[in-house]
Amino acid sequence: MPTPLLFVACEKAIIAQDHTVSVIGILEKLVTNVPINGMLSQHAAVPMHWNVVTIWSYEPSDAGKEFETTTQLIAEDGSVAMHIGPFRIAGTPEKPRFRHVGTVEQFPITDGNLVLRLLMREIGTDEWRTVTDYPIEVELVRPKPLPIGAPPL
Repeated sequence: MPTPLLFVACEKAIIAQDHTVSVIGILEKLVTNVPINGMLSQHAAVPMHWNVVTIWSYEPSDAGKEFETTTQLIAEDGSVAMHIGPFRIAGTPEKPRFRHVGTVEQFPITDGNLVLRLLMREIGTDEWRTVTDYPIEVELVRPKPLPIGAPPL
């Protein structure tokens, strides 16, 4: 199977004219405000443009094989909060490195941290294999309630 060289979540990925990729604002932690009651719906999300960048290396033993990947954002309870893909990936001996840049327009909000998981399978098989995980810390900021009788802000 192709070898992952890079798997990262970022605020922006730029692909230059020479086909190199720049990763801007690596996502390690998401901080967001939530309502004072703290209740989140099952599909709570904030609008946010971000990218998932994966760079792969072709393995000679993969000649004649085709692969696809998918990316999942896993909540602490093990549920899938979001997924992108699947996408075909392919390399050749002449072009041994290849990449995929996934674009996402919202970020799921959960009570707990998230794990961005990269999965791969050979096309034609049913079994997805976990390639790597990328943890993302989530901090929910809840406003403190005003004392009883305090004037509103």
